[in-house]
Amino acid sequence: MEVHNTFKIQKNFCLGGDDIFVLSQLYLPLIGIDSFSLYFVLNTLDDKEQYQIKKLLDNLNLGNSSHLKKAMEKLQGVALVSCFFNETKDSYIFQLQRPLLAEFFFENTLLSSFLQSQIGSVEYEKTVAMKKKNKNAGYKDISKSFDEVYKAVVLDLDQVLPKPFSNKNRYDITIKNEKFDYAYFKLSFDTNFFDPSIFDDEEFKNDILKISYNFNLNEEEMKEALMRTIELDKDLKPKDIAKHARAIYSIKNKNKPAKFVTKTPDPYLASEQDENTMKVVAELERMSLASILESLSGMKATNSELAMFEDLQRTTGLPQEVINVMILYVNTEKEGVLPGASYFEKIAATWKRAGITSAQAAINYINKPKQKKYGKSVKETPEWLKKYADEHKNIVQEPMSDEETEKTLAELKKKFKVEDK
Repeated sequence: MEVHNTFKIQKNFCLGGDDIFVLSQLYLPLIGIDSFSLYFVLNTLDDKEQYQIKKLLDNLNLGNSSHLKKAMEKLQGVALVSCFFNETKDSYIFQLQRPLLAEFFFENTLLSSFLQSQIGSVEYEKTVAMKKKNKNAGYKDISKSFDEVYKAVVLDLDQVLPKPFSNKNRYDITIKNEKFDYAYFKLSFDTNFFDPSIFDDEEFKNDILKISYNFNLNEEEMKEALMRTIELDKDLKPKDIAKHARAIYSIKNKNKPAKFVTKTPDPYLASEQDENTMKVVAELERMSLASILESLSGMKATNSELAMFEDLQRTTGLPQEVINVMILYVNTEKEGVLPGASYFEKIAATWKRAGITSAQAAINYINKPKQKKYGKSVKETPEWLKKYADEHKNIVQEPMSDEETEKTLAELKKKFKVEDK
């Protein structure tokens, strides 16, 4: 997702009062203020117009497209946006989905568990109670029921009231849960007791994958949850399966609550990456080529050094932040000696093939476990960035003063053991 890319939006709804409540009270704690703002901006755009990604960056005051991409991915994760890309036109379509109604949000075990982990059990129960509160105190509900008004003569009730009548959002959250072997799970049941056709139902399968992912249960544990549901509740409703899955999870984890975190670093939500490392990554994203080189040698970068890396960036198309990580990594591997252009070109080609487009992606690539090659173990990369983050917890993301810049350069020099020339 680059500044020059174009996009159009598609939507078939207008946000109402209930939507605003659900987005503010239920979705916001899950997606963070960046995705929340992006969703509202997208909803204000004309679906007959074509825009550039730059418009979103300007409207949201985001520094670069990588931040926008993270915000967009969170919207996709909770099924508020579907994203389509045309490589020939270099253009996107962002298809906006309406947020779930509150009652369906709470019935969704994955979303409701995520919300509870974000705001805590006490606040969660208050939010549920607030939505269920009777706003018509003193009045008796005298509304006629369906069967008091209508009578099914020929058709079954299911045919009279098809599924779309329930007003559920058809764009449900999807879970791949690749660790869960659904085929093995399906075959573990006695076909004399279970109708095997139920396991081929896509909606049932998706419910099982979501519940097993939500409570981190394996195939045998999910089988136990289903058997308990049949025995105690006499049905296979998702909410009842989830109830027993939650009980199994609680016993397995000694009542310790689950916590959802984003896989990629996020300034608004808890993520897998620690805060100090995030600050270092942010520092690498904004440091200039000259600053990086000067931090390693303690001297002003030469014209030939600058030209070499500027040419590398121009020929490979790798962003500056990726080049910055590459320089620090190679400097560490070569113990303070920067090799020639051909060495960096080989690494750049490898990283380019790996699809690395950000400082974070480069760091993940460097630190991932190395595979054995021809029967010999490949030397693992030292966790240089993590150590640097632990040693420098005071790095901030605001623009640095001249004194702070000098201090940071000195610390980088000390970290990578580069002597003055």
